[in-house]
Amino acid sequence: MDVRHSGRVVTGIGLLVLVIGGMALAPRAVQAAPSAQLSLSFDDAAPLSGRLDAATPQAEYSFECAATGIGSLVVQTTSGDLVVDATVQDAQGYPFAYGTVVPGTASVTVSEGFSMPADGPCTVTLARQGNSAGTYDVRLLPGYAGLTKWDTFGPSTDSLHMEWEPYASANMTVTTFSGQLRIEVMKDNLVAYALPTGDDLVWGDSYIQADFTISGSPSYFEYGFVLRSDGPGDHFYSVTFSSDNDYSVYYFDGEWQPVQGWTVSPVIDASDTQPRVGVLMQGNLFKLYFNGRLVAEVPDPVNYASEGLSGLIAATTVDQFDTLTVFVDNVVVTRPYSPGTGTVPFGGQIAAQPTPTKPGLLGSLGTIKTPAPPTPTLPLALPTETPVAQSAYPARLERWASASFAEIMDELRTLGVVPAGGEVTLTVPSSYGDTASEGFNSYPLGRGRTFRNFVLGFDARLIYSGVGAGCGMYFRALETGSDSALVFEDGWALLGEFDADGQMLDSSVLDAFDAVVPGQGVTNRVLVIALEDVTLMYVNGVLFADTVFVPKAGELALEMYVPADDAGATAQTYCQLNDIWLWEF
Repeated sequence: MDVRHSGRVVTGIGLLVLVIGGMALAPRAVQAAPSAQLSLSFDDAAPLSGRLDAATPQAEYSFECAATGIGSLVVQTTSGDLVVDATVQDAQGYPFAYGTVVPGTASVTVSEGFSMPADGPCTVTLARQGNSAGTYDVRLLPGYAGLTKWDTFGPSTDSLHMEWEPYASANMTVTTFSGQLRIEVMKDNLVAYALPTGDDLVWGDSYIQADFTISGSPSYFEYGFVLRSDGPGDHFYSVTFSSDNDYSVYYFDGEWQPVQGWTVSPVIDASDTQPRVGVLMQGNLFKLYFNGRLVAEVPDPVNYASEGLSGLIAATTVDQFDTLTVFVDNVVVTRPYSPGTGTVPFGGQIAAQPTPTKPGLLGSLGTIKTPAPPTPTLPLALPTETPVAQSAYPARLERWASASFAEIMDELRTLGVVPAGGEVTLTVPSSYGDTASEGFNSYPLGRGRTFRNFVLGFDARLIYSGVGAGCGMYFRALETGSDSALVFEDGWALLGEFDADGQMLDSSVLDAFDAVVPGQGVTNRVLVIALEDVTLMYVNGVLFADTVFVPKAGELALEMYVPADDAGATAQTYCQLNDIWLWEF
């Protein structure tokens, strides 16, 4: 692999980048809005409107946060030359997400896919940039920032609603009844699912959410979603929750292929017969939510399907002879923001399949299931390769896949890799870069702050690219040089040290590495440890490099590598980083 830095100090010439998310900083004073505080809600299909100008330079909105929940903020200028800054703060006044003006679309500001830190009241503050002025619409959305569908099953012809054809057989029925979709299952051991009808329903990365109501007191019930189904409904993912406080993810291709077998979760409340559940899809990673809280992150290392139709599920279990009736309302679909998202009609169809039988205990009756493991579901594929040889540092980490950076830091301290002390000083939920410019392209994170000794974690994902493209971060960037940590589409990895001219130094490590999950749309979790001259890089929990770099304090940035072929042509490359965090010493 030929990797060169051309113009290493360049910060994105010819680079179209959308950076979304926020950083954990000290609280700052917020000027009170001239008018009374207004309330935003994730339940409002319509945005609120306002005006910012010299007389009203900023406005403030409140909303309720749910710990570990995921949401997005979208602000759209509707008149004038208004450009909006946005900040999202928790109940203590700490910013945890920032809006970013969409490059090339100054009339739109978004903060996409932010994770809420705690239960309680949160605040959105909007402020005009410079002397700009005008009116705006503002809304909160669950999941991503591009509203695609919002179906209330009432009479409507707008593009946010979908069509659901009635269906009836001896085993199941699907009807629209009293402003809701009703699914009845009259046979045991059956998954009954419905897909809306129409064209252009194929979605890749997306978030789907719905309100479910379990009618009566059935002996058992399952409910959830069909995801990434093909047109005939012969191949699809099922993501389901049950009356046994558990969840599962399967892929159906004529047989049920377990992606995540039935797993108990303390987040799921089986006594709640009117839950709101959702699933966020990021490439091969599925994030499950129950009443706004994260249940689990489930990877599909096989990558059965990357896109398809989405629908609704109700299911019975073995030897269940009572009828199951499930009502569904307020189906919301959001996708990563792009201008025009949410304007295209969508559709699907109806079918039924036998349900995957839950594992039982030998000699037991019914469907007693294996209890949840003591650790969270691994969000990434577990590697199996040989780690770096002859290193004084651990070859593997056990807690690398934890959704909690505190757990990762506890393990590193216990293993003696890092000292005691320090704290998280930066978090960014998500950042994006999109370019076809050859070589290394970057976009700064952290608003110019510098870091010397730290642990840096992030999930790297190439949404689309050519062969050999890379996605990751650079760190300790100064005029005298910088360091890089990237994973590549073809399974290589780089922990590189570069001088002021962009030349890679001999201290760098660039090699193929089996722990890197290759391909497009997959997620690789990267961990960088920089303590004075000691520099380590783990990929999916396995030590890739143990080397010595010149210690220095420098800036951070999202970084992409775009190779050129023999003819000098490059491919459009889209790099996405998620769950970026930095623990500083």
